[in-house]
Amino acid sequence: MSNLAKLNVTAANMVEKVRFWYRWNHGYVCLTVHKGRPITLSQGGPTDEGHHWLGVRFSFDGTLLLEEGCSVGQDCDGPHRHGYSRQCPVDRVSVMPTDDAAISRPDWKIVDTYQRDAYAEAMGY
Repeated sequence: MSNLAKLNVTAANMVEKVRFWYRWNHGYVCLTVHKGRPITLSQGGPTDEGHHWLGVRFSFDGTLLLEEGCSVGQDCDGPHRHGYSRQCPVDRVSVMPTDDAAISRPDWKIVDTYQRDAYAEAMGY
């Protein structure tokens, strides 16, 4: 396991926190998630055609890192929403290469996705 995945292990061999790199705002940030203490990132604001908001929540149970995200917005095509959840086992949090050779990221596996486009639904798509 890479030294970028900083893990603190208790006597019961349970991981108490996980540290990993995550792409946010056009660059990579290092995040730490403690077992049972989720963290949330959010960003958003007006766009040239409406507005957009993105929220991401990370939680950790000692064995799996879970990411849940939701994107909500409105543009000239009407309101839309997209969401997902994905997970990564603790031993895979620092194995995937990035465009920056000095860091690696979690090996995420998609658990669920959804999307909603009000105008497309009204048109029968």
